[in-house]
Amino acid sequence: ESLTFVHLVLPCLTFSLFFSSSPPCHQCQQKPRLDALRVPPPSPPLPPHVRHLRVKHEISNPSSLSSILSSHLDVPRDFALELIAFGAVWYSSSEEVPLKKGCKCTRARNDHHLVAHPHREIYVRVHCHPKRFPRALQVNWKEHVLHEAASFLAIDKPWGVNVAPTVDNLHECVLGKVEDQVFSRTGSDHEQARITHRLDAGTSGVLVLARTKAFCAYFNTLLAQGRVRKVYRVLTSRRVPRGIMTHYAQTEVRRKGRPAWTVMHDSEGEGRSKCQLRVLSCTKLADDTYYESTVELLTGRTHQIRAQFSKENACLVGDRLYGKEEEGRLPDRIGLQASSLTVVDEGSPY
Repeated sequence: ESLTFVHLVLPCLTFSLFFSSSPPCHQCQQKPRLDALRVPPPSPPLPPHVRHLRVKHEISNPSSLSSILSSHLDVPRDFALELIAFGAVWYSSSEEVPLKKGCKCTRARNDHHLVAHPHREIYVRVHCHPKRFPRALQVNWKEHVLHEAASFLAIDKPWGVNVAPTVDNLHECVLGKVEDQVFSRTGSDHEQARITHRLDAGTSGVLVLARTKAFCAYFNTLLAQGRVRKVYRVLTSRRVPRGIMTHYAQTEVRRKGRPAWTVMHDSEGEGRSKCQLRVLSCTKLADDTYYESTVELLTGRTHQIRAQFSKENACLVGDRLYGKEEEGRLPDRIGLQASSLTVVDEGSPY
């Protein structure tokens, strides 16, 4: 038998869009805002503020990370400890320049002592104003559980939240909140959620998380074999034809001042991957403004539905990356919902 996780949805995807923007940081050396980590987050969002520190301490006189931050940033030690706990501090004792590509830094997980070898500096990067995700704090995550088993968890992912932690925020993401609010914790030994597949931050819907390494490997195998059927609901202001849509994707295309995106082409070419989806239906909504399509993914590429619909001049509502060329960040929500996920495996051990 097939195992289906169904996301119960509203009759349509119509919603109000709220856009926010933050001014650029003109003085990176200014003192960090001490309310950067408050709950609820500051509004409007604080501008990025990243400090790069080089610290030299002798082996005989090691210093704790929090004391280094407090001294160099001129902030209370409690705030430095909060930044560390939030996942906003990285360090490296490599002789290479850490800013160069390929030089690895380590995220600080606790307030340990940093010890430099003689004549070597320790590099510390501090994200003083981490990017915040207010939606993650507004959701009752237990109410978003669709199915819970010993080896996996299916949830209704809310819009406005990343699946994985960001470079400066460990906690305001699906993994962090599921571990905090859904999984039981006892002392230092706590259960870890594992990613099996992803949804964009602005996308809502069915998401499966692994509770064990074995299930994660099993699910990834099913994905590779094409035995996981994903169906989405898509909101556009233009009608799209029913049937199979085929393009060839060039992923991770970058342009200064914009996030990486996927460019769709009509023909094959070097560095392009074949993308296919099937439009099962396209219905005009009662308000006479939007169309809601039911779409089955036949391949899985980054931003595939968004990029393919854009190529057909039917951008998703709220999608400012693939829609109009205008300044500002991506909105918190777009007209895209993962409405169902079906796993077909008659001999499944799960």
